[in-house]
Amino acid sequence: MQIPKDAQPSTPINCVGCGEYLGTWDELQADFERQGGTHGAFRLEKGRIQKLD
Repeated sequence: MQIPKDAQPSTPINCVGCGEYLGTWDELQADFERQGGTHGAFRLEKGRIQKLD
């Protein structure tokens, strides 16, 4: 994901690899939270999703 440092809820976010539009920053954060957020197997930090051990 390409997430600007000053991203606002309405900031459009694109895939780094293919450039495809993924959604707004708010939509992506909400979706991540619905899928377990910080209590799941992954962590969203600085625009990168990291697997937790």
